[in-house]
Amino acid sequence: MSHLEKIEMVCLDYLANSSDPWVPFSGLYAKCKEVLGESIVEKEIFEFILHHSEIRVFNTISIIHPEFERYLSERGIKLEPFVILRSRMPKESDLMRWMINHIENLIKILEKDQNTSIHGERKAKIEELVQKANKLKRKISFYLENNSKDHRDVYPST
Repeated sequence: MSHLEKIEMVCLDYLANSSDPWVPFSGLYAKCKEVLGESIVEKEIFEFILHHSEIRVFNTISIIHPEFERYLSERGIKLEPFVILRSRMPKESDLMRWMINHIENLIKILEKDQNTSIHGERKAKIEELVQKANKLKRKISFYLENNSKDHRDVYPST
């Protein structure tokens, strides 16, 4: 069995059998290291899964505003890619609801931090981030209400 075949076997098995279909990349990489040995390189695993036809990678880092990424980093919140088997992908409407839920949790964290912040400039930056998060939430909600096939099946137009 080739090296890439071993990587594929470990990745597909782990993703298929994880209790949560959304697997943080760090968990997948840890499993690869455990099974394949300490010499396995993180970049090698990431490049492999990124181009695998049965695996979907959601790289949240690439869609985040640099200022917001800095804000999270200062608080010790690590964003990382999530990996999922295409066969375990949720329906579009479930994915949209999942995104809205995470945005709402983020807004709560930001608002809590905003309420404890005493610096005017810092409060203003946090308020700007809250507004951007709310705008994104509204866009996703609008899309869900108007474009989701699942939504149209439940609420057919008359």
